Amino acid sequence: MSFMPTPGSSGGAEWAFEEVFAASFVGITGSITASAILLWRFFTYYLVMILGAISAICVKRRKEDEELCELESSQTATSPKSME
Repeated sequence: MSFMPTPGSSGGAEWAFEEVFAASFVGITGSITASAILLWRFFTYYLVMILGAISAICVKRRKEDEELCELESSQTATSPKSME
């Protein structure tokens, strides 16, 4: 089983996590285990997706800004005022 499961295999991953977590710490209640599973799922799946989306947006904007700067510099270099 993958440490960071895909959404289709999430039930088995949570079950395995609960079994390992409950066996490791004696006296853990179901609500603590459920909270730990939610935190684990957030950090291993959703946080990665959120950070990936943010970085994709930043990279796209950076490329657009670079293309705009190149376009502006090429227009400035070929303008009639600069040839006088």
